[in-house]
Amino acid sequence: MIDAFKGFPGFKVYSLDEFSEKNPFHDSLKNSTISESSDNTDIEQLKMDLLSAGTPVDTNELQAYFGRKIGNDITATGNRLRALKAKKIQTEKDKAEIEKLSAIVKQAFADKIKFGNGVHKSFLSKIVDESGNNFDLEQLKAAIKKRPGLKLKQNGKIEKSGTFLGQNGKMQRGAGSRIFYNIGLPALRGIAVNEKTDEIVVVDTCPGAGKCVPYCYAMNGGYIMFPEVWLSQARILNYLINDPVGFFKELKQAILSAQKKAEKNGDTVVVRYHDAGDFFSPAYLAFAAKLAREMPDVDFYAYTKVGNNIISDLPDNLILNWSEDAKSADKKVIKIALDNGKQIKNSLTIPSEMFSDLIQKVNNGRPDYDENGKFIWLGDGLQEFKQRIAKKYGFDVSTVITFNEMLTKEETNVPTWNVIVQSREPDDSARRRDVANTLLVFH
Repeated sequence: MIDAFKGFPGFKVYSLDEFSEKNPFHDSLKNSTISESSDNTDIEQLKMDLLSAGTPVDTNELQAYFGRKIGNDITATGNRLRALKAKKIQTEKDKAEIEKLSAIVKQAFADKIKFGNGVHKSFLSKIVDESGNNFDLEQLKAAIKKRPGLKLKQNGKIEKSGTFLGQNGKMQRGAGSRIFYNIGLPALRGIAVNEKTDEIVVVDTCPGAGKCVPYCYAMNGGYIMFPEVWLSQARILNYLINDPVGFFKELKQAILSAQKKAEKNGDTVVVRYHDAGDFFSPAYLAFAAKLAREMPDVDFYAYTKVGNNIISDLPDNLILNWSEDAKSADKKVIKIALDNGKQIKNSLTIPSEMFSDLIQKVNNGRPDYDENGKFIWLGDGLQEFKQRIAKKYGFDVSTVITFNEMLTKEETNVPTWNVIVQSREPDDSARRRDVANTLLVFH
């Protein structure tokens, strides 16, 4: 089966044993340190691989995209379009406007697929000329090329521009003595600069993303509302692809500083890669694996939709969770791995129809929540939900537990539990080695 799949377009697939023997990126870092000089041949190859992840963008195409972005209020356009479509009787004028607005929405979605969240409108307004058609790309490049600062603020919020690690207060709230931090990249695509050629490039930061693209949470809300977010993420991405050695040296120091502060209270530090983004390059994952080996007392974890990431040779303290809704090619990689006996830690999204009739709701039909922000189950609804999950996924029902039930279990290294996690609960199941599947419940 492996041999038959090796020719699949865009993928180089090894058996599990072959991968650890032949993957040049992981081999090159196993016996080196992140801080090695940049003239090291292996390090140079890794740097070249990361930099090549950026695809140059035609200047005219970029100017046109910025013009569309600053010229259209896509939220207002979408609202107007929905209102027109909802009218029982549409005039010819309405139909013409629907056609026009539909084209704008379609183009905006195409732009998001190509450029991700791109550049914030408030920044574009600062670099556009009086005609409103030409943008100063040199100013854009200068802003992105500025290296991010590393000071950590423990304020329970994702840090703003100028920070490397943002403390994730949501995860900290329920995780006891473990303080969680995250490293974020632009979702789906990110704009950066190839500092060798001085070209603006687009990096596919979520190369395995499939059906999740239209509703990606990291392409909405605060990720697009606040100008600080896009600039911080762009700078982190740019730093990573242009100077991965410097990036990971400073990341290590940031983690060590967080550890020192945490240890004063007897706490431990956990680092999540990518509240947005993914390990988009084998070299990027290789650097992350090396850092984990250098810091064995820190747990690192991430979600990924890239199949080859899952079958990589990784240290025990770098835990990857396979996310569904990936591209079909990546799903095939996972199927092959499972067929060859690979143990894979999964993250599954549970459809609302599996539990919607089991929870209490308010007048508008939306879920009702208790004082802790969790569903209020009707009668034996929770147990019925567990039974449904067990039947659908083939689990032993005794292994299907809630997040709170997980916290009462002594942690082991044996994948055992299938943990129900509601949207307002922490992310600790993704870190634990004894959790086989995280069951994400959204309504």
